[in-house]
Amino acid sequence: MCSSSLLKLDIPALHGDGDMLRIIGNLPYNISTPLIFHFLEHRAHIRDMLFML
Repeated sequence: MCSSSLLKLDIPALHGDGDMLRIIGNLPYNISTPLIFHFLEHRAHIRDMLFML
C-alpha cells in the first residue's frame, strides 16, 4: 500500500466490531508525521502502534 493512501484509510471501518487494531510499520521519514497524527485521530480503534522511522 502506498504511504499517501494510508492517509485515506478508513480505520473505523477496518476495525469494525473485532479486536482493536495493532499497527506496526517502517514509516518513510517524509510522511511519518502526517501518518502518526492520522492514526492518533483514530486511537479509540487502535490498541497499540509500533513504528521504526
